[in-house]
Amino acid sequence: MPSSSTEIYPFIRCRPAVDPSFKVFLETAPELQSLKHRLVIPRGAALFAEGDRPTGIYILISGRMELITCVSTTTRILVPAVEGGQVLGLSAAILATPNEYTAEASERCQVEFIRRDDVLRLMREHREIGLQFARLVSEDCRRIVELRRLLMLHQVETVYASGSRLHRPLTGV
Repeated sequence: MPSSSTEIYPFIRCRPAVDPSFKVFLETAPELQSLKHRLVIPRGAALFAEGDRPTGIYILISGRMELITCVSTTTRILVPAVEGGQVLGLSAAILATPNEYTAEASERCQVEFIRRDDVLRLMREHREIGLQFARLVSEDCRRIVELRRLLMLHQVETVYASGSRLHRPLTGV
């Protein structure tokens, strides 16, 4: 059985932190207070796993989370850690699609959880929330395209470094 490997891509930019005024809103808005559930995630524990159905979103209050995705049965990609102020699981929650990555605590973390149904209702009822979440989802899409490009370049460099030729043209990206 082949051994598992983890490739680290430190040059992939993480999504920017939530806009400071929106972060204040997330922390103080009366309409959110009753919807948020504070959780403490111990070091090494997964907040959610790649492929799981989303149940809501997580706002990272403190600590660091590693985002890990699998590209094959033996290779995992670890992108730079996200820190306080980040919203995790948003794209999957809005689209009702499986999580695209595993979020694992690299240190003890505090997060606030908001159920998916509540997120969707908030987006419909509060335009600013909807716009900020749309901005974050757009950043996710841009980052995914960037990651695909980098992975394709890495594959091409690996093939040429080994002296092999590409037998078919690369497509995608």
